[in-house]
Amino acid sequence: MKHVAESWQGLIQGLVTWVSHGYSFVCKTHYPDHKDQKTIDEKLIRKYRADLEKTKRWRVRKETGAAMFALIRLKNTAYLLHTEGVLPSVYDDRFIDLRKEPLAVRVSASLVFEISVKNGKTDVCLSRRTYEWMEAGLTDAVQTRSKTRIIAQFERLNGLPAYHGIVAQKVAIARWLLHEAHGRGIWVGRKDLRVSTRRRITRVYV
Repeated sequence: MKHVAESWQGLIQGLVTWVSHGYSFVCKTHYPDHKDQKTIDEKLIRKYRADLEKTKRWRVRKETGAAMFALIRLKNTAYLLHTEGVLPSVYDDRFIDLRKEPLAVRVSASLVFEISVKNGKTDVCLSRRTYEWMEAGLTDAVQTRSKTRIIAQFERLNGLPAYHGIVAQKVAIARWLLHEAHGRGIWVGRKDLRVSTRRRITRVYV
């Protein structure tokens, strides 16, 4: 069963898919650089039986009430997920419940996503620090007084996956940006700031 993500976009999409199917408990772990990633993967998969195929997962869960586990990894950071159910005796890793606490997925020093479950729905948004970093970049663009640069800088936000939470944040940033630009006498219209709501589907696994 595939579990190595091809890109950070694939990782986010894969995590959202698992969480949306009830895998709302997550343990994030970083593999030591000097250790073989494949070996650690296999150890975790054996420990939690995280390689069961879809039909067998359904059958085992129905017959035993056991929690089902899944693994997805990008580079040296792995995410172990599980559903509700009877936990195995080897269960000794620290999991967070995404219904109570968001999962931070760091893509770079400035780009961090948060995945959470609210009212039974899975969503993704930018972390507070990332949101503020985006605003700072747009503030710099406004200070140039170049309408073209302001629009181009905002357009970069459409490279982010268009999950509901991120779209809402882009709309909020657009309102803020219009206020900042107009306050400096720069006429940027609302239609100039395109907010893409179409989410691109990407290949998840290598």
